Amino acid sequence: SQGVYNADKAFVALVDYFKNIDEPVMLVMYGDHLPLLGTNASTLIDTGYVEETEKFVSSKFPYLYETPFVIWTNYEIPDFDMPELISGNTLGYKILAASGCDIPWYYNIINAFTEKYPATTDKYVYNNSLELLEDVAPEDMHIVSDYRLLMYDILNGKRYAVKNEQN
Repeated sequence: SQGVYNADKAFVALVDYFKNIDEPVMLVMYGDHLPLLGTNASTLIDTGYVEETEKFVSSKFPYLYETPFVIWTNYEIPDFDMPELISGNTLGYKILAASGCDIPWYYNIINAFTEKYPATTDKYVYNNSLELLEDVAPEDMHIVSDYRLLMYDILNGKRYAVKNEQN
């Protein structure tokens, strides 16, 4: 909880600084999961936010991966629309598009995936109606395959996608 408090204070300090800057600034803060608070999430269990199990496994509780985010700018963003539930990769694409920055080519694959499935983790998939699914539709498996290959390459592979972007 101290980390959350410190992050909040730091964000306020950044906003206070950048609100007086003339060039366009966008600040984004988000987390990929709620803090587990306590040993084996004891605070979440004690408050009834999650049910007690023999062994706590966060992936059994998809709502622990639904975290708020904040976007602050010192300028107007026309027609900025954000889904109610969103993944970090979808958020990244939306932020780049809203900022007017050049979008790397591989975001086309990410966008094709997130247009149909705006919120995902390695264990969960939500559709545009924010319904929790067992998996993506069979006709979309090619998108998932491309997406997974891309993510592997960027995060754990030889980063061909990034190298190609620089050439």
